[in-house]
Formats: sequence, C-alpha cells, structure tokens
Amino acid sequence: MKKSHQENGTNSGERSESIEASFGRSLEWERLNDKRACRIKAEIPGNVFDQDEWTKMTKFMTESMCHLESAIKKPLRQLGEKIKNR
Repeated sequence: MKKSHQENGTNSGERSESIEASFGRSLEWERLNDKRACRIKAEIPGNVFDQDEWTKMTKFMTESMCHLESAIKKPLRQLGEKIKNR
C-alpha cells in the first residue's frame, strides 16, 4: 500500500508537493525508520526479466533520474543552508 509523504512523516507536505510538481508526477515516499533518510521512488508496471521491456524501462529510469535530480537539487541546497546556519 502506498502512503503519502504526510502519512509517512518523511517530509513536509508542502516541500514534497513542490518536488512532485517539479518532477512531473507523484512519487512514493517511504520512511526508513532506522535511518536518517527516506526512499523516494517512481514506478511503472513491467517485468525486469522480459528483455522486450528493457528499452522502455531504461528510458523511464534515465528520464526519472534526471527529473528527480532537477526536482530535489534546490530543496536539498536550501535544507543544507538551513542546517549550516543553525
């Protein structure tokens, strides 16, 4: 079952929504309770063992990584500055 970022407590709702808007689709936010981190992911249906789907999956992964990097770069920089200025 997918949970929203607010249910998981992984990030403020406003920041997560901004990241998702910049990314271009909703993301799945998974809190990792034993770590100071969370897992953020986007998925598409498919079978990684089916070579006929590899081109589609590779394209999705490559595009998603680029979009996610772009979407989180500014918020991460802002958080880093906030922590540094404490």
